Amino acid sequence: MRRVIVKRINTMYALKKEHLDYMRDKFRGFLATVNSKLVPRIVPVCFAYTESRIYIPIDRKPKKTQILARVKDIRQNPSVSFIVDNYSDNWALLSYMLVFAKASILDGGNDFETASSLIVKRYPQYKTIGTRFYYIISLEPEHVKLWFFKRIKQETFQLPSKHQ
Repeated sequence: MRRVIVKRINTMYALKKEHLDYMRDKFRGFLATVNSKLVPRIVPVCFAYTESRIYIPIDRKPKKTQILARVKDIRQNPSVSFIVDNYSDNWALLSYMLVFAKASILDGGNDFETASSLIVKRYPQYKTIGTRFYYIISLEPEHVKLWFFKRIKQETFQLPSKHQ
């Protein structure tokens, strides 16, 4: 049997200004979790952030169950990935930010209230529909990769002409 060793990269990683700037105009991200059988799950999410945390709400919109699979996954394995990206037909504008993080579930207290306020401020729709949150997933970044296509040397990859 092969043994896998997981090493925490950094316990208090602060998101850099360029990370915060990148997320500013992004309103949808994707959260990846893994269940106890190592089956990955990726879901689109809305999010808010500070310099040290990314918050993802589990709101009270109709769902089959209050305890979603992603919450169960995090309780079994808190290592997650979160990605926000920019897609364009002009590939010179492609970019993404991939965050490797430790997740925890907030269900009350000061951190929950702070995160709730940040989420409602970022998504005023929550104020309009009066939705409260069951939980908030709190991501503590451990490593961040920020990638921009335009930073690649253009001779490395030729963009196809639309007239070929």
